[in-house]
Amino acid sequence: MLIILILSGLEIFSNLITMLINSGIRILIKDFRFNKKITEIIKVIFVIAFMLSVIFLLVQFVKVMALWFGISLDKSILDIFR
Repeated sequence: MLIILILSGLEIFSNLITMLINSGIRILIKDFRFNKKITEIIKVIFVIAFMLSVIFLLVQFVKVMALWFGISLDKSILDIFR
């Protein structure tokens, strides 16, 4: 999940994956360019992956902190507020 977070962060902030895919296809097909719509779709997919990995890692962080502080999370993660 950490790898997904890093890769999606690279794509969101620097378009690294899109440039790699684009240059790989350019080797096979000369004068190839992605449409603006396709690059936006790729960016949205990576934003969703980024958000899901952040949420997953935050939940895991809460579980570890609850374990360290001796808070029982038997029923749900919302037990932390009791």
